[in-house]
Formats: sequence, C-alpha cells, structure tokens
Amino acid sequence: MFGLNADGSALSTGQLSALSDYLNRKAAMATITVWTIETFTVNVDVVVGIQSGVLPDAIALSIQQNVRDFLFPGKLPAGESIYPKALEARIQAIPGVVLGVIDVKLNGFAMPQPMPHLWTVGALGTLKVTVNLNGGKGLSVSFNY
Repeated sequence: MFGLNADGSALSTGQLSALSDYLNRKAAMATITVWTIETFTVNVDVVVGIQSGVLPDAIALSIQQNVRDFLFPGKLPAGESIYPKALEARIQAIPGVVLGVIDVKLNGFAMPQPMPHLWTVGALGTLKVTVNLNGGKGLSVSFNY
C-alpha cells in the first residue's frame, strides 16, 4: 500500500511504521506493507493573454489556484504523466483569459512530463505566470512551493 499525508507530504518513517502496524492488526491473515508515494517536482511556466478590463493580478491568482489544485500530490494517479494540455484547458476556462493565447511548459518543455516510477506523483515546485495585456507584456509573477 502507498500513502501520503493529507497535505501532500511524504509519510515519515514513524508514520509508515505506525500505519503498517495498525493495518496489520486489522487485516486477518494478511501482511500489509506501507510505503510513501514519492513526489516529483514539476516547475510550471504559464503565459496567457487576457481581455481588456480584466485585472492581471486576479488572473494570476486564479491560475495559481488552478495549477496548485491540479498538481496537488495524490490528485493525479501515481505514475501517470502530466500533460500541459490538461493544464491549458483548465486555464482557458478562467473568465478573462483570451482563448488560444496561452503557453504552458512543464520543467521547461511544452510536452508531457513523465513520472520516473509507477509510485511517483507530481508536486508543484515553482509556478511562473506571465499575463499579457493586448499582446504586450503585462505582469509576471512567480510562486514557490
């Protein structure tokens, strides 16, 4: 069995031992081994265009929330690649974002980010959001986790 803490962090050695002991007491005629899920840092760069009259700060915060929710450890199946197009779709759904004017890179590349093992999940490392107004540079914000 694999597990994570509710906040997405790895289980400590003590937590692994306690959980394993607890589950083995509950399981009749079975032995249960517990490991922590490994996390793989995914750094995300997002560039979007926004409609005029929309506040860049509000869009940046909405993007931050969407990306954090998407990459919260344990939300995506372990071992599954992370697709920039899946993040693009979530960001395109934010009111005020110009459709089609978006670029998402994961760890510097605009291609799927594979996980190194079947027991690994993505975890957000840094998020850089650049919001462009009417084709020109607007606001650039970085978030670290």
